[in-house]
Amino acid sequence: MISLIIPVFSRHPIVGYHYIAIATVLTGVVGFAVWLHHMFTVGMSDIAMGIFSAGSNPHWNLHRPLLQWQ
Repeated sequence: MISLIIPVFSRHPIVGYHYIAIATVLTGVVGFAVWLHHMFTVGMSDIAMGIFSAGSNPHWNLHRPLLQWQ
């Protein structure tokens, strides 16, 4: 997030913004691949795997804001 804050306060575009954006997306992809690998290699039952998959889904809480500015 620091790569988003510094350009705003310095009023200059960040050098290599596209590379930072690509690296951020690829970090998420690799993290998802690691999570997927662990979910399918631990030998859980399908019901348990479904419960843990649903519990770790970040989209369940989209109706609540992450930060509330006052």
